[in-house]
Amino acid sequence: MIVYVTRWLGGYQGAGKSAWDALGGILATGRDVHVVAGHAVELPAEVAGHSTHRAQVESLGGRFSSVQREAISRSRRLIRPLLREPRIAKLLHGVHDRLREKIGQKPREVSIPAAPSLIVVNSLGSHDEFLSLDRPHKTPAVLIVRESPGHYTHRGEESYRRAVQSMTGYDALIFVSNRCRDAWLQESALREVPAFYVPNCCEEPEVLALRASNRTAIRQSLGFAADRFVAVCVASLQHRKGQDLLVSQLPRLVARIPHLELHLVGADSRGFGKELRSMARQAGLERRLCFHGASDSALACLYAADALVLPTRAEAMPRVVLEAMALGTPIVATSVDGIPELVQHDAGGWLFAVDRPHEMLEGLSIIAHDQPRAHRWVAESERRYWAAFSRDLLTRRYAELLNNLVDSPSTMTFTHELTRVA
Repeated sequence: MIVYVTRWLGGYQGAGKSAWDALGGILATGRDVHVVAGHAVELPAEVAGHSTHRAQVESLGGRFSSVQREAISRSRRLIRPLLREPRIAKLLHGVHDRLREKIGQKPREVSIPAAPSLIVVNSLGSHDEFLSLDRPHKTPAVLIVRESPGHYTHRGEESYRRAVQSMTGYDALIFVSNRCRDAWLQESALREVPAFYVPNCCEEPEVLALRASNRTAIRQSLGFAADRFVAVCVASLQHRKGQDLLVSQLPRLVARIPHLELHLVGADSRGFGKELRSMARQAGLERRLCFHGASDSALACLYAADALVLPTRAEAMPRVVLEAMALGTPIVATSVDGIPELVQHDAGGWLFAVDRPHEMLEGLSIIAHDQPRAHRWVAESERRYWAAFSRDLLTRRYAELLNNLVDSPSTMTFTHELTRVA
């Protein structure tokens, strides 16, 4: 049996969507699977083409009473305004980490019904759920690392050190990005932990359904004007995702692309959207900026748009870029973390440095005014997705790797030679 631990299974977050993909790979091993999820969820009849008849699921959603959940929610509402100040946010994150080390989070323990062969944990965000397991002695545990060091360094050194410490408690690490793997393994404490590489994919059935639809009709249904150049940024609104870098360039963008309209699709985090609105208002361009919030139509927005812009400051292997590759939407993104593994500059899209946001202007201008060049980018990124990052490849990579870890535990005694994608 393989035990699969994940805080999220589905939802709007990338880690929750990718949780389904990893589950498909685990099911492809042909072994019994016990899913421990952070919330109540029902498994469909199959995942990624593999039956769930040998899988069972257990929810940790009952860890807190309704009174406790309301108290937690109220506390979050009170503290959210303070988190907008970077110095206070860093201080509070440090206090939070120290408290967790002192007293721990005490979720109820989960008893696993049979001695598993392997435990797979979906991202560092699921580490607390992993700690809640009544883990059988010497059962090996593998962590899927979906985060880059930058996810933690912006919170302060203590948060980063805690992440490294958590990772050292696993018998092996599966990285979704080679570049992030190399960055994490700069830490001497992690160099002896066996490391593997399985990149992400995207939700292909939905992508293929959209590709079979009329893009113009979808564009009209979303309210995108036919005479506008629509650039979308699909990401939760937060400092790490970099929407402020994008909005700061809005005056220059409109000067180069007069018919430009910018659409932000994603949930607002800690009031960041208010800051973005203020920036656009001060530039007199608030009518060029549209907010959609968290939306079930995010994928449709991406398909209907003229370009995806992802100005993120830290991102391991973003699903939204994989989605744009498969959908045939031109890509402009920062050259951070795993993004250059997906997009080759001026071949499959346009990349720019985080500290040089004005360089995004050239990429968007090419898409708006040089369609043959933009079409070449799209053709290359689409080819690259299906050749190197498809769901079928992901499922086979996970199944082969996990079966090897179960059948040949000695595999975990050395750092595995990573499979590099073309």
